[in-house]
Amino acid sequence: MIDNPTCTCNEGHQTPDHLIHECKLLLAQRSSLIKHIMIRGEVWPSTHDKLITTYLNAFAKFIKVIDFQKLQETIREHSDNSDTYTNLKDISSEQQFPKENQSM
Repeated sequence: MIDNPTCTCNEGHQTPDHLIHECKLLLAQRSSLIKHIMIRGEVWPSTHDKLITTYLNAFAKFIKVIDFQKLQETIREHSDNSDTYTNLKDISSEQQFPKENQSM
């Protein structure tokens, strides 16, 4: 855990929901995910259930393009204690993902 839960964007706590839906540092990565979902007739924000079932591949791609090292370096620059950090990479895994369910 990080000592200061404030995200490096300074607009909220660095929670999974914040990173997925709000963090301005991930705007470019998120826009691709939103486009993928909206092209299929869904609305944003998507539910967690839909992200990990219907849109698993797009969600995994969103996670994998995040530069976690850069995000952690930004955290270190804004933290008084550089010994404790949440490894955000843990929300991503190196497993193969099944084909995405594209039915409506």
